[in-house]
Amino acid sequence: MTRDAVAAAPPPPQQHDVRSLLQALHELRKSPIDPAYWARFCDLISALCRARGAVAVQRLAGDDWTALGEGGVQPGWLAGAWPQLVPDVCGRAGDNGFAYVPTTDDAGNARLFAAVRILGTGEALVLLDIGQQERGMLNELLMRAMLMADVATPPSPAPAALPVVLGGESPRAADGDLLAMLDLVSQVMQTASFELATLKLANGLAAHFGLVLAAIGWEHGSGVQAVAVSHLERFERKSENIRLIEAALDETAAEEMALSHPAINGVPAGGPAHAQLCDGLGYAQVWTLPQRDAQGNVQSVLLLAWPQALPQLPEFSALLLALDMLQPWLADLQRRDRWWGRRLASWAQDHIERLAGPGHPWIKAGAAAASLLALYGIFGTWDYKVETTAQLTTDATRMVSAQFDGRVDDVRASAGDMVRAGAVLAVLDTRDLRQQEVEALAECKRYEAEAARHRADDNLAEMEVAQARLAQAQARLARLQDYIAHGTNVAPFDGVVVEGERKDLIGLPVKKGDHLFRIAQVQGLYLMLHVPERDIRDIKAGARGELSLLARPDQKIPFELSALIPVAQVKGQEGNQFMLTARLLAQPEPWWRPGMTGAGRVEVGPRNVAWVATHRLVDALRMKFWW
Repeated sequence: MTRDAVAAAPPPPQQHDVRSLLQALHELRKSPIDPAYWARFCDLISALCRARGAVAVQRLAGDDWTALGEGGVQPGWLAGAWPQLVPDVCGRAGDNGFAYVPTTDDAGNARLFAAVRILGTGEALVLLDIGQQERGMLNELLMRAMLMADVATPPSPAPAALPVVLGGESPRAADGDLLAMLDLVSQVMQTASFELATLKLANGLAAHFGLVLAAIGWEHGSGVQAVAVSHLERFERKSENIRLIEAALDETAAEEMALSHPAINGVPAGGPAHAQLCDGLGYAQVWTLPQRDAQGNVQSVLLLAWPQALPQLPEFSALLLALDMLQPWLADLQRRDRWWGRRLASWAQDHIERLAGPGHPWIKAGAAAASLLALYGIFGTWDYKVETTAQLTTDATRMVSAQFDGRVDDVRASAGDMVRAGAVLAVLDTRDLRQQEVEALAECKRYEAEAARHRADDNLAEMEVAQARLAQAQARLARLQDYIAHGTNVAPFDGVVVEGERKDLIGLPVKKGDHLFRIAQVQGLYLMLHVPERDIRDIKAGARGELSLLARPDQKIPFELSALIPVAQVKGQEGNQFMLTARLLAQPEPWWRPGMTGAGRVEVGPRNVAWVATHRLVDALRMKFWW
């Protein structure tokens, strides 16, 4: 293609046909580098990245940047704004391969200014003006630009007088092939991602050898998994095409040798998977090559497919040299890009193989671990502890009850409240009692008047009757006054309310003797433990242990067993339980409350590890089979 042909070429398609754009780029590489070349390049990359415009710039000396060419649908804003924006991104673009920064134009419209490094032309960048609406696809668009910029520089044309012969190139053609491979190796090794590096390698090989497809497979588990397919940034692994490709890769890895379909240049013919790949996807010639790691195991497989049958394979000495250079670097990159769990597993596998030798490392590690575990179980000991349920208890409690039949009129305390001695807890309704008190006072006065009148009439018999009735009325009055005095229930001592809820007691009808509150003193606390019947045999008086309350599970409270109640109690589905009392060895803390529950562990002493792990199972079998 001549310079005039490049200048007269039509603008790039706007439907973003990636294949046609890449083909146009391939044709562009055959042209000489001049302003027309860079204008066409900017048109192509602008269309590929959905940008309004693109500008190719290069730093010649110092910090001065110069424009090589511009293109795109609307390159006007970018052509004027890039000198002020490029200093902010050139450093990051040089280190990472790309960089971008959000900005606005003179009208206040949001834009994304991106820079992608161009390899092979010194210190050069392609600058893109990407619309804000494309922000969701920014990573994909920048990836497209990086892939396109990596192949933007046209290779040096081979002399026309030197023909290219398949299977044996002239020295100059071979030198050009080696330089091209070394240039591809340099481009691939400048990529920090395993996925992008393998894709760049596959695209470079496809472009260099004129392939319809180049694929790279990497060992994964017991097979080989496709990690890069030329011209495909993403692919569905379950698709039929990828399944056929991976089957051919697995076949080559199993044979551990290069295969071809059909057989050519003495390369053995591939098996059914190669034949199915060619028949299913219409490839005329397929060649696969396994690559080994440092231990000699097949680590990756390269697949090359041509659209037409070849009389013989090209000379691949330069390709083999490039793959030998890239294989260790790609392997290291693949290890660093993996999920941390797989990296840890790979590290462990490497160390196991270093100690136990290659082959079945996890089986060897499992057998060794099982042997060590068995030895530890037979000869090792643990400090065995019996788990129990526990509750803080105190004997310093007092019930506050209703002193007469009535109704609760007011409640001033609830469960959990700290109360002082004499504090009002609840008040019963005494209005009926007060009415009866008034009536009793009236009767007392009436009987006093009758007794005085009969005394004045010297009627001694009637006077004594009136005095007896007066005493009866006074006794009734005293009882009513006592009820009224006890209508206000007070705390008998300083403590905490452990029973009695305000919402349940307010307005409740009560009878004499009904419990209203239970008050407990936060002193004299001890522990009540419930031990399952199957573990009581291991409990000895005076044993020590630790308590962890539900309110503060992080705090361990030491205790010492003081007594065992020798009668088992049935406790729901938990079966028979024995009760033990224990003395707390720590000073009571302000947050402790009677009734708090938790879990306790009673120290039994050292026991064999195997016995600790299996004694309950053995006991169950003995009960089942009557050993």
